[in-house]
Amino acid sequence: MSEIAIISETDSVLIFKSMGVDCYIVPEDQFEKTFQNIYNKDYKIIFVSEKIYKKCSHYIEKERVYPQITPLKDLTVLSKLTKIATGTEI
Repeated sequence: MSEIAIISETDSVLIFKSMGVDCYIVPEDQFEKTFQNIYNKDYKIIFVSEKIYKKCSHYIEKERVYPQITPLKDLTVLSKLTKIATGTEI
């Protein structure tokens, strides 16, 4: 299992699977259940789409160090972060 996960309602995040990131594509009616399940695994960082973050942010425990939850407005932000971290542009 990777230390990084991405949860989105679209398959546009699957490109990150090639870099070892665990990707979850979730239909809207499963946002909360899936978020809770992934949040309670041993991930260090979880990127979530803004839509999922808005629906599930009340589950985030503020005193927990991990996982760090990072909402994404769009994938260009994640693409830039990936380039900085890995030197690879996607």
